[in-house]
Amino acid sequence: MYQNPFARALSIKERIASFWVTMGGCGISPIGPGTVGSIAGCGLFWLALPWSFSLKLATIGLAFVISIVAIEYLQRRNDAVKDASWIVIDEGVGVWIALLSWDGSIDMMVASFVLFRLFDIFKPYPISFADKKGHQGFWVMMDDVLAGLFAWSVLFVLDALRVFL
Repeated sequence: MYQNPFARALSIKERIASFWVTMGGCGISPIGPGTVGSIAGCGLFWLALPWSFSLKLATIGLAFVISIVAIEYLQRRNDAVKDASWIVIDEGVGVWIALLSWDGSIDMMVASFVLFRLFDIFKPYPISFADKKGHQGFWVMMDDVLAGLFAWSVLFVLDALRVFL
């Protein structure tokens, strides 16, 4: 079983890909790796707060593509990878989408995180469809992208209703 993405037998390319998909090691947390990855995603997104919406969107798109490539590279190297629990870059990208309209307030960041995790865990349709579609890199990422879009949509409406003051 492919449990440790940082085993000594890995090539440098595998180590780099593993570092990326675990978000710097967050994915090897023994407790709630997806939640830890989402928290790390919130922290990383805080650094992008002053960026324009377009730059944030482009960065998310680039991270999405790099993540698919890294996940599929690791899957080709070892069949046991599939959608391993230590792959948390999908949670990172998903929470970045949820945070796209973040105004910098703590309450909106917490709401983004909580809504994203709820959609990611409970997986209403079509998130559940994407989750069951397969273990290829695209589908590993897509259920979390959809969870992020759902959370962002709810947050957009809540923000328009002036819930976050």
